[in-house]
Amino acid sequence: MNLSGVDLNLLLAFDALMAHRSVTRAGLAVGLTQPAMSNALARLRVLFDDPLFIRGGGTMTPTARAQAAHPAVRTALAQIEAALDGFERFEPARASRVFQVAMAEDAAFYLLPLLLARLAKEAPGIALKLHSTAQVPAAELVAQGTVELGIAPTPRRLPKELLARPVYRERVVCIARRGHPAMRKLTLARFLAAPHMIVLPNVRTPSRLDVALAKLGHARRVALSVPHFLMLPSLLPGTDMLGTVAERVARHFAPIVGLDVRPLPFALPHYESTMVWHRSHDQDAGHAWLRRLIAAEAGKL
Repeated sequence: MNLSGVDLNLLLAFDALMAHRSVTRAGLAVGLTQPAMSNALARLRVLFDDPLFIRGGGTMTPTARAQAAHPAVRTALAQIEAALDGFERFEPARASRVFQVAMAEDAAFYLLPLLLARLAKEAPGIALKLHSTAQVPAAELVAQGTVELGIAPTPRRLPKELLARPVYRERVVCIARRGHPAMRKLTLARFLAAPHMIVLPNVRTPSRLDVALAKLGHARRVALSVPHFLMLPSLLPGTDMLGTVAERVARHFAPIVGLDVRPLPFALPHYESTMVWHRSHDQDAGHAWLRRLIAAEAGKL
């Protein structure tokens, strides 16, 4: 293909469509009207010789061709932007920018208060738009261009276009109402005999804890499933159920709502929460500043 005949603005439109999955929202992101963005999509389909997006269920689903092309397109656009920007410095105090960030629920609980305090003081023009990782993993959200940065437990093996950095370690503990008889000496038998309140944010993905129990030939007796970790501490008092949450969450709420906290009565390794981003953002001065800020605040946990 002769690049002299390609309108590079079409690639900006393609990147926006991949990020927003809507002609209207993508148009707003790049400053085009809906008819102009629809025209751009029609030209993109000719350029790629592919439908690129299939409408259905109120959204636009990218085709395999679109998903395969997008990482390279994003990288190319980032390199062009870097070349045009030269060595322009990022000044947090004067910058105005919205960062799209995906965070696991516990990561948001720990880090957001720290980050918001720093942003208010050092970078008042910087805003964060938070995305949930309950239905789509953080690494996948980064890879597809929905977010610029993800913070969550991530797979050891990432796609080659993604970069990662560990930010903190955490472990899961058992919690129950204060004075719960099973918590006096929490054994595996007592743990299994008690009814459990569990967190199930995504029905497709079993918890690490249940996978570990299954390997031992055991399963919890589930009395209630809830979609959010932060619901457990408030719901457990007044019941005979046990719950399992991240230790920092448990230690925070235990004195407030009246909970006992105990280590699990079986081995479950710590998990590592990781910051993950696309290679196309690696040399972005503002992005690098945000990564340093997050790493510094996570180091205080």
